[in-house]
Amino acid sequence: MYTRKVMSKRPVPTFKNFDELFTKGLDQFFGSDFVNNVVPSANVIESDEGYHLELMAAGFSKEDFKLGIDKGLLTISAEVAEAKTGEKVKYTRREFRTNSFKRSFQLPDTVDSEAISAAYENGILKVVLPKDETVIVKRTINVS
Repeated sequence: MYTRKVMSKRPVPTFKNFDELFTKGLDQFFGSDFVNNVVPSANVIESDEGYHLELMAAGFSKEDFKLGIDKGLLTISAEVAEAKTGEKVKYTRREFRTNSFKRSFQLPDTVDSEAISAAYENGILKVVLPKDETVIVKRTINVS
């Protein structure tokens, strides 16, 4: 038997007409947390030399990113502060917000954490995680 759990008590959005879906901001329907806390998609590619992590993170500059490693956990975060111009601007619709995210990845034991590099180009953060050749992943044990 299939049962469904209700995750939120937030009312289901209603629309007066179809166009209202596009004229109201997403945060009015889904909440500001949904719009402001979007986690970027990731691709992880393994090769003989290491791993290549790609994070789709458009709207940032390379200075916005912070990468850190703690106990084998790679944490990538970014934050862009909203620019204050001092001008009073009346928006009829505003979806650009302060962007921020934080995402963590458990690194395999074979990654050389001292040789990790990162580059940001065309909205994609590319992190190269080379394998440490001194770590023995497989070995044969002779029985004596």
